[in-house]
Amino acid sequence: MNIERMTDRIETERLVLFPYTKENLALFNADLPAFEAAFGVSYRGEELDHLLQDFLKRLESEIAEDPENYLWFTEFLIVLRESSRVIGSIDYKYVPRGGVTEVGYGLNPAYEGRGYMTEAITAFLAFGKERGLRAVRADTLPNNLRSQNVLKRCGFRFLRAEGEDRLWWEARLEPCPAAEETEGRPGATGMDYIHALRAQIGTRKIILNCAGAVIARDGWILLQRRSDNGLWGLPGGLLELDETYEQAALREIREETGLEVRLTAFLGIFHNHEMIWSNGDRAHTIGAYFAAEILRGTPRTDEESLELRFFAKEEIPELFAEDHRAAVRAFLEGVRLPLPRENPVSGAHTRERKTT
Repeated sequence: MNIERMTDRIETERLVLFPYTKENLALFNADLPAFEAAFGVSYRGEELDHLLQDFLKRLESEIAEDPENYLWFTEFLIVLRESSRVIGSIDYKYVPRGGVTEVGYGLNPAYEGRGYMTEAITAFLAFGKERGLRAVRADTLPNNLRSQNVLKRCGFRFLRAEGEDRLWWEARLEPCPAAEETEGRPGATGMDYIHALRAQIGTRKIILNCAGAVIARDGWILLQRRSDNGLWGLPGGLLELDETYEQAALREIREETGLEVRLTAFLGIFHNHEMIWSNGDRAHTIGAYFAAEILRGTPRTDEESLELRFFAKEEIPELFAEDHRAAVRAFLEGVRLPLPRENPVSGAHTRERKTT
């Protein structure tokens, strides 16, 4: 990779993002092999169909017309360091208005589920913040859970629905609001609350509530190899504001595996007294775990999962957290308790919140 030729580049641990300029885009449009040779990359990005080709030709003209502001609307190619492959692109959609703009992105499906887009967006937001951005917005389809999960991991919160086919999200790049200002805000999620809380107390140990399930098929148990630590665990995650344990378990399973399941029994409440994340955040997690059966769907990974696999009970690997290990032990020992009675928030997000 000829990284020194990539002006205005953004570098992360695994990626290099560099923008189309008037000159290099002209080369790309005229002679892709020559572009690849000049920058030491191989293009494996979005399919170069006629729509994308037409867009890139228009972009070349737009950059020439407004060279002072081109970084706010050009595309940045996303290059994988280890292979020098272009695997996707990301861009701001227009020159900021009042410190606000929108972000768009695309990734070759072969590279999904490895955290690359989360890494790219996080770096791209920092790049924008350094240049005065106050907020960034993005839109997704209601059923595009993969993209929604990426945005949430990058600090976006649900903003509003537009008609039946578009959801809007926003990331504030100004200091995070205090926890008491976040809680109860329309569209606020559990991660908003946690980010706000962390902004006040740093990495100090807190209590977090989570939910998950042991999903069995013909005696084999479904496990998830996580993208944040590479270790195996059960599908599940943290409760969002106003969720019950059952709602959180069903939502997390849908988001992380693509499966619709039925919770058949309660396994118990299990603790992980010392959970430490890679950024130093510490927590005592309290998890409600269920037994579940698949109703429909085929397991598929998202940005939080490197792999999903069914294991025979004698082949189950070491799980990353004590509450996960305890839940699997309870399941294998035949614990099957009645489903708990919970009181969902009246008229609130009962999660058919499939949009967030």
